Amino acid sequence: MILQTYGSEHRFALSFSLTEDPDQDGEPAKRASWAKLRIWADGRNLTAGLSRTGAYLTEAECPLLPIVEWLLGSWDYLLHEERFPYALPAASSAEWYLASLKELPSSDEELDALLEARRAWWGHHGLGAALPDYRIPDVHFRRSGERIEISWDDREWRSVPSGISLIEPRGALFAPISEVVPVLTSWCRGVLTAVAEKLGADPARAAVEALLGRLDALKAPSRQEARMRIAAGVSIERAARRIRSMAGLDDVDLGATIRSLLGMSKEPAGGYYATLSLPVLLYRSASPKLSDSDLELLLDLCRNDEPAITDLEVLRSSIAISPSPQETTQEGYDLAIDFRESYGFPEDVALVGENDLESVILPRLGVRIVDLNLSDRGVDGVAVMRPGTAPTLAVNLSGKIASSRWGRRMTLAHELCHLLHDGETDGVVGVVSNRWAPYLMERRANAFAAMLLMPDAALEAVLDRRTERWTRHGLHRAMHELGVGVTTLTRQLRNRGWISESEREGWVDELTMSEG
Repeated sequence: MILQTYGSEHRFALSFSLTEDPDQDGEPAKRASWAKLRIWADGRNLTAGLSRTGAYLTEAECPLLPIVEWLLGSWDYLLHEERFPYALPAASSAEWYLASLKELPSSDEELDALLEARRAWWGHHGLGAALPDYRIPDVHFRRSGERIEISWDDREWRSVPSGISLIEPRGALFAPISEVVPVLTSWCRGVLTAVAEKLGADPARAAVEALLGRLDALKAPSRQEARMRIAAGVSIERAARRIRSMAGLDDVDLGATIRSLLGMSKEPAGGYYATLSLPVLLYRSASPKLSDSDLELLLDLCRNDEPAITDLEVLRSSIAISPSPQETTQEGYDLAIDFRESYGFPEDVALVGENDLESVILPRLGVRIVDLNLSDRGVDGVAVMRPGTAPTLAVNLSGKIASSRWGRRMTLAHELCHLLHDGETDGVVGVVSNRWAPYLMERRANAFAAMLLMPDAALEAVLDRRTERWTRHGLHRAMHELGVGVTTLTRQLRNRGWISESEREGWVDELTMSEG
């Protein structure tokens, strides 16, 4: 058996080899597409498994035509939709799909809405939706900035029949969209061409060739606006109508206003996917219930034309996020230490006074700081940057964390990580930090902020490692010298292994009561 392979088995690849349908029933085209299938991600063969008898299986066997049809039908969603229907701290689509059922709503109406949203998400992103009755792993595809997340989970292989156990445990890969799309399109074309040749003069060949036409149609420029709307994930049409109404205009040119909100200033180019504009990057990480006034404030940040006068570019490096939450946290720590070293700060120096983050460091880097008053209190900060203009950090004065003096410092440190390390391929940064923002990106920025303000040596300079000597007064003094609040300090002490979780909770209670 010789499999045709598209892509790299070390990164992402799809392989197939047509064979004979063992049942010989059903539609001719579907029977002709029966094949052995292998799916590779990050060097793992996701279709490897064991049969009931213990035989080692290296590929799945199934008809490929339904998979191609699913890919073509779900294309715009699986390559452009990033935000989950419900905000959960999930590192991947496959993980979210399972985690969404851990805590169910109390009312039947809310439960029905959750289950419907979950089903719709799976239909757009889970490969198992293409063939729920066959032995193929339920691989998920999801947009992540200018990358595609490819994730899988071994806890609920709804497409695997009893008697088959898959070998690979759950995991995820984040690969550039420019790397993933050619694999998907070339594999689809290879499958359809091979099936058409196998059918020969059979009338069913016409339907297969029609699918080749649908594959080519994915490149049409007319699809780009719909893709940007999917990526934005907010009610763009509602906002556009409101803006035109306030200006005393009718809806004749509503489409032009929508395209302006999406940042589509030019005629869209053709291609299999859309490059996300700065407004869309902000919308995708904001609440899906984004108010019209909040949307307009975000747009104002995108319209900043203040020229860049900055040293920030020297320090910037777009770092791909690890799919592992634990590794992501460590990345944040390491990046913060690297920043301190690049800037010449010893690890035991607190960023206060003459080294203050907001009044000294950020202005030296040419970073513009803007205060916002968003109606969404779940937003603490926003990071915005595009080539040629001053990088901007916005602080939400009504944010639950950013509204306090120490929370503001943590917010600025967090958003600085986004400016430095979360840029897309064209250097654009657009992140609204709240519970809807990409989980791993936020986790890394949180770790960066904590380590930037409180590296281990800085903690040791203000606190005795012998925790039995701590006093309430001593911890308050440490908070003042480091410029952080109760939650930030105690959480970092817990994360760095100085105290246990129960000790952290005890100190939070005592320090909070004493502040009151």
